[in-house]
Amino acid sequence: KQEAQFLSLLSVLDDALTLSQAQIQSLTSGTNTAKLQQWKLWKSYFEYQKVRAVSQHTSGLLQTVDRTAHAERAHIYQSLYQYANSLLSLEQHPEDGGDEDEFALQAMANCYRLRAFKTYHMGMHYYEHRQQHPQALALLRHSQQLTKRALEEIAACDEDMENSEKHMNELETLLDEQLAGGVAAVESALAMNALLSGRTSSSSSGAANSNRCLLQRLADMDAGPMLVDVPPMTLPIPCKGVFYDLAYDHATHYSDAADHIQQYIDAHLVEESSRQQDGASAGGFFSGWFGGSSSQ
Repeated sequence: KQEAQFLSLLSVLDDALTLSQAQIQSLTSGTNTAKLQQWKLWKSYFEYQKVRAVSQHTSGLLQTVDRTAHAERAHIYQSLYQYANSLLSLEQHPEDGGDEDEFALQAMANCYRLRAFKTYHMGMHYYEHRQQHPQALALLRHSQQLTKRALEEIAACDEDMENSEKHMNELETLLDEQLAGGVAAVESALAMNALLSGRTSSSSSGAANSNRCLLQRLADMDAGPMLVDVPPMTLPIPCKGVFYDLAYDHATHYSDAADHIQQYIDAHLVEESSRQQDGASAGGFFSGWFGGSSSQ
């Protein structure tokens, strides 16, 4: 029933537009400019009503499309943007023109709003379905700019803008939740791709090509594919002399290491004592020789 009413309304508006266009063509060559201007305003009014009806009908399609179907939702918002953008070219009354025309401001604010949603869904489509992360990040950041601009434009309009409070709430949700989460997800995906491809800034070889375990990469800003060595790899630890003094008891506890250490010490002590004995005998011989000569 609603679809039939919508089609009937479009038919009536199309007939009114046809009549207005015919009257405008008949008055173009005449001198009655006031009547010509009046029919142009009537035509603009009928076009506005038609765009408004089609936009409301198209907006209803968003309720039937899944929120994760970003491509379909982007197409719907593109159609809505084209309808809203066509309002900017409508004929206006000369007294209503100027830089501060409220109708033009509202139409422009609505265009920014629709572009923000369209760009967001395009970015999410590039991220989730095409896996083109740089393009997705650029679209999402552009959507952030459009959302902020739309909020400013709607706030600058008068309170008589239709559904202004609803539009503000939707844009704030888009900016604070959907866009913030989408940008974070795409940036994380870009970081992971750079990590897996070896293009990390902290390591020249890259985490994916690194064979070092995690303990050897504590200062690197990456996780890498290799976390531990199996079996564990021994790591040399530079220590001071006091470390060996304290570790002596632990090294000799419940083991035969003490015997090996003592044998090593004894062997070196014997060798050192023999050197001292050899030096003493040689010194005695020479001292006796020179001593005997001097005594004589």
